[in-house]
Amino acid sequence: NRMYTTPETAHRMSQIFRDIYRTGTPARIADYEVILKDGSRKIVDMFAYLLRDSKGNPTGFFGLDRDVTERIQTEEALRKSEERYRTILDTIEDGYYEVDLAGNLTFCNDSMCRIAGISYEELVGMNNRGYVSQETAKKMYRVFSETYRTGKPAELTDYEIIRPDGIRRIVGLSTALLRDSEGTPIGFCGIVRDLTERRRAERLYQTVSEQSFAGIYVIRKGKFLYINARAAGYTDHTPEELMGKDPMSIVHPDDRKALKVHAREMLKGKRKSFYEYRMITKTGDIRWIIETVTPIFFEGEPATLGSSMDITGRKRIEEELRASEIRYRTIIENTGTAMLILEEDTTISMVNSGLEQMVGYRAAEIEGKRKWTEFVAQSDLKRMMEYHHARRKGPDSAPSNYEFKLIGRHGRTLDVFLTVSTITETGQSVVSLIDITERKGIEENLRYMGTHDGLTDLYNRTFFEVEMARLERGRVFPVSIVMMDLDGLKEVNDAQGHRAGDELLKRAARVLCRAFRKEDIVARIGGDEFAVILPGTDALVTGETIKRVRRSLAVHNKDHPEFPLNLSIGSATGEKGALLASIQGKADKLMYREKMLKKKADRPATSWANSAGQQRPL
Repeated sequence: NRMYTTPETAHRMSQIFRDIYRTGTPARIADYEVILKDGSRKIVDMFAYLLRDSKGNPTGFFGLDRDVTERIQTEEALRKSEERYRTILDTIEDGYYEVDLAGNLTFCNDSMCRIAGISYEELVGMNNRGYVSQETAKKMYRVFSETYRTGKPAELTDYEIIRPDGIRRIVGLSTALLRDSEGTPIGFCGIVRDLTERRRAERLYQTVSEQSFAGIYVIRKGKFLYINARAAGYTDHTPEELMGKDPMSIVHPDDRKALKVHAREMLKGKRKSFYEYRMITKTGDIRWIIETVTPIFFEGEPATLGSSMDITGRKRIEEELRASEIRYRTIIENTGTAMLILEEDTTISMVNSGLEQMVGYRAAEIEGKRKWTEFVAQSDLKRMMEYHHARRKGPDSAPSNYEFKLIGRHGRTLDVFLTVSTITETGQSVVSLIDITERKGIEENLRYMGTHDGLTDLYNRTFFEVEMARLERGRVFPVSIVMMDLDGLKEVNDAQGHRAGDELLKRAARVLCRAFRKEDIVARIGGDEFAVILPGTDALVTGETIKRVRRSLAVHNKDHPEFPLNLSIGSATGEKGALLASIQGKADKLMYREKMLKKKADRPATSWANSAGQQRPL
């Protein structure tokens, strides 16, 4: 047998033959390798017996061989397929489940355990009624019954899971029918997505929007996707009446063309200040509106966030001021808007109570004593003085409305929208001011929420993918991508709870921010996944950067020995013309390879039989 097997196999066979000779008991030599003349190899299963003469004396051995190569190859392919299947289920952020026809859980992935707040051992075998309310259980029963009856997948959105710690999570569920090899229904499988944070953000946005003094709306594909009550009220409509309608339907026909131009300029970053236009109410009345727009992503698609205010009263007042200078004081004091009269040398000659409240000074401290320039932030002063002098040469030589930062008493800074009109032949200007600090803050918060991860304050997956697409179209190459996975997060969550896991993620984010450059795009793109884009960085520099990350981790872990941070890291670099999604995929594979090597290094040695017997079920 040494002629057609490896030395290791020959040694194993020799030991088995000695046992057969010693005991006389037949034995099986399972799955041993035979080397053919052409160098190819076969896997053989053999049963060996002791051969005796007529007197019962051992004279040799005989056996039966069976070629099991195809079976072994099939089992190996199945094992690899199952491993890929487990890997996919273990890495997706959504929960995956399988239940029998009675609704008892037969399998789930780690994400499902995380969402439910229950360990795998406890969750498998549990009926769905064990972690949802009675009402929700009835809804789930109807969804599963419909899937069983029609064979078609179904969905259930916004239902509550009640965790053992009493925390409720809002989730969405999809389900499909599971069948056996003969096509008989045996249960259901599907995806569970945790919608809690998304719904919380939506409620926060709605609360902020509905309580805001500004009109706020979201437009996608030329239709109102959302509009708050204040914005709808400009035209005496309800939000429900305008949802799904074309915004241009409530704009004065004479202003539609200019409005489109102004909006496009602002969306492209070419315009910074408000623009004005007229709306038509239900009864045909005209209302004046000032508006800003910002490009956003909503549910993965581009959309426009609009913010507006009704300035009809202010426009009417401006017209009255131009018509009669005698009524200055009376009109200014009753506008409800901060207003002032400005002399040619920028001395303030008149203010109303609204302006007093805005700057924190009484009229007696301002009128005839202070210049307008004393209330303007240094960053805006030069621009505003240029406007002031240009307006004296011609009313149309400078913008009549724009934004700037106003400095009040004790250095308090406000974002303000200014409208100015000159009074013919007097050199004076009438200035009205609207405090837009709250609106600017809301816009900034909304933009931040759309691009950042709420837990770690790193960029989120949406921003990461947008930047990756932008850099792919650009000229800054090479571009490197680093993929990282926080090892052991599940164990920390299981042992110490999700607050400890969240703290681990925050610490990892702080280490990464210190290790990478300011121009690098550091993002959290999944539960325990981080990704970094390094523009204009080759593989050599990227390698040095990764070394810096590992050094930073080592220093950090000295201060946190109880819960050290461990990251599996992979990187890849793309040159001009490379698809960065493909580069990300290569980096992800290298990261996963490092993770697997770590697991193998930590795994105790076991026999094939033991490891097969202890294999975790799919």
